[in-house]
Amino acid sequence: MRLVIGIFALICAACSASKGPTLDPKAEAVIERSQRKSATYSQFAWNDVPDGGQIKDGWSAEFHRGHLHRVEAPHVRIVADCKAMVGTRLMVTTGEKLTDPSVAKAACGINANFEIESAEWLGRQRTAFGDADQVRITAEDALRTYEVLDNGALATSVYVGRDGQQQVNNWSVAVLDTVPEDIFSEASLERSAVPAEYQLEPTGSAR
Repeated sequence: MRLVIGIFALICAACSASKGPTLDPKAEAVIERSQRKSATYSQFAWNDVPDGGQIKDGWSAEFHRGHLHRVEAPHVRIVADCKAMVGTRLMVTTGEKLTDPSVAKAACGINANFEIESAEWLGRQRTAFGDADQVRITAEDALRTYEVLDNGALATSVYVGRDGQQQVNNWSVAVLDTVPEDIFSEASLERSAVPAEYQLEPTGSAR
């Protein structure tokens, strides 16, 4: 499932789908699917962050319907129109808002805000939420591996630094085929759309 300005760059998800000689066409198609999906779903995840600085272990969530997308983590909420490629980010603790295309590029599937060196399709994997395509993306600062479900949701997102140190392990704890009402407007950012049960650390969170 996708740091996002911590988890904003994570959840949500991690790299550009721009064409290049080392882009595996199968991987490129999976990246595109994550960014241009139209399915309706709610995806709740947990993040293990070994050395996150200000960003700690914690929950995150993504919601999608049509071309509208929402991302949440304890410190940030985002809504985006993935067709118009514009989004608004609210920093929960400060109230700071930003509306910019870069917000949508980070929120709408695998992050499209920075260039990649290579992308590789690793095959189909079975997950708790159905089969997924596994892709590995090499960027300047990290190796990012994703399991992308057929509906475009990210079942897992794992970041490992170029020094071999794990940065983030984001893994889904639930994927539902419904979304709450009225959660994609800028005004809706003032409240969380994540049920309390998905804001708790799941049993055996290390995956």
